[in-house]
Amino acid sequence: MAKIKFQIEKDGGTWVETDAEVGETIVQAAFRAGVVIQQTCGGTPSCCDCRVKILENWQNALEPIEGPEMRLTGNTYFITKERLGCQAVIKDSCSIYVPSPKLPNSSKVKR
Repeated sequence: MAKIKFQIEKDGGTWVETDAEVGETIVQAAFRAGVVIQQTCGGTPSCCDCRVKILENWQNALEPIEGPEMRLTGNTYFITKERLGCQAVIKDSCSIYVPSPKLPNSSKVKR
């Protein structure tokens, strides 16, 4: 069992804490805690909408980045500490920043 703390941007930086099972993804833990992490692809992964930033214990809290997540994000994780919530597998306690959902760019909508 791991303790996960989510800092939610859209709620003014409010913190939500939950227990997470080792082996589940960040998105799964967030869903159970009532935390919304935007995703369009349903975890396939292909959209990269579910990017979250690991704030605390980023070195040990998650399984290493690999496979589709590495292809989509490259080495940016090592600079930004951002992971795909649908792919990042929890192995220890950590704190995670959840950005506000992105709205479609209304200037590109044809009328």
